[in-house]
Amino acid sequence: MCTEAGTGIVHIAPGCGKEDYDLGLQFKLATIAPIDESGVFIEGFGSFTGAFAGDVSKQIIRSLKEKGLLYRTEEYRHAYPICWRCKTQLLFRLVDEWYIKMDDLRHQIIEVTKQTEWIPEVGQKLEIEWLTNMHDWMISKKRYWGLALPIYPCLSCGTFEVIGSRDELRARAVDGWDEFDGHSPHRPWIDSVQIACAKCNAPTKRILDVGNPWLDAGIVPYSTMHYNTDHSYWEKWFPADWISESFPGQFRNWFYSILAMSTVMEHRPPFKLMFGYRLMKDERG
Repeated sequence: MCTEAGTGIVHIAPGCGKEDYDLGLQFKLATIAPIDESGVFIEGFGSFTGAFAGDVSKQIIRSLKEKGLLYRTEEYRHAYPICWRCKTQLLFRLVDEWYIKMDDLRHQIIEVTKQTEWIPEVGQKLEIEWLTNMHDWMISKKRYWGLALPIYPCLSCGTFEVIGSRDELRARAVDGWDEFDGHSPHRPWIDSVQIACAKCNAPTKRILDVGNPWLDAGIVPYSTMHYNTDHSYWEKWFPADWISESFPGQFRNWFYSILAMSTVMEHRPPFKLMFGYRLMKDERG
């Protein structure tokens, strides 16, 4: 990249960071995803293949030096993300995910949100601010245990279908139902089922992704009160008179998912009153 002060070199890795990825899209650069879900270099990367990305810094420097591409090395202290559970370092990895498009739906959720009461009142304003500015909703996760997303993409014609119930899946299944029958809709059993593509009739498998856990949390006002099996019971108890949760983070998590789900299902608020607080501590602090 040339500048007024002279000629400089800017390193861009579209497959290894958000800013680099955005620049890659802008300048139509190739997006290369070099590591697998364990942070290990995949096939095709020479001596790096099979190595953990966090262990190859010295090897990368040596390789650049041997190729005459190394400008300078320098050490400096900076923050780095560490998993709070297992204390291992986190890595940015480019993957495909599934999203719900929110352009039109966000306005419907805002209408429903305005029908609820919040204590303090600023909570409602913060939720509407989130809904106004949020991007599309990423609903998939690269995990093993969790809500198995019932999305069946056809590799032959490129279309995809979303299966709406166990009964629909049984009616559409062309293979694997016996392995799944009797089990909960989780991996590995659900992965055995194949359906015939509605467009080209090709056998189609479910995506391996599981759902964002907030999908489960958001549907609670329906799933736990027998919305599908005893609708009169559900009507008796819906919406909740009062719910409570800590404000930080929940505007884009539970508050958001519970409002989004109820807007799609009934275009009604799932609660009447939301009581929020900043932080709750026990007697030991």
